[in-house]
Amino acid sequence: MTSQELANALLEQFGPEVVEEVSSDAIQPWIRISPNKIQEVCSFAKNAPEFAFDFLRSIAGVDYQESIELNYFLFSYPHKHELYIKSRVPARPPKFRAKHLACRQLVRA
Repeated sequence: MTSQELANALLEQFGPEVVEEVSSDAIQPWIRISPNKIQEVCSFAKNAPEFAFDFLRSIAGVDYQESIELNYFLFSYPHKHELYIKSRVPARPPKFRAKHLACRQLVRA
């Protein structure tokens, strides 16, 4: 399956409210998924026979300050195709500054 065919199948299964964006003409094509449905989409991609993504090649995170982007690189050994899924979640401010965290660790020791 090509990346566009994969994107079309996910759009058909989940609709445009879940599949937020598709970039099939990038060097490495990707699909942006709504963050509240990422587990459901990944489970479907793993268990659907036409996808059979049985290997999580890598997970990466990108900090854009206002949001965190999670990138999942999936691969299917039976079909020899790959899928690059992105999802963004809002960034939250840290609870402790680094110096405070170091102090807390020293106090615990």
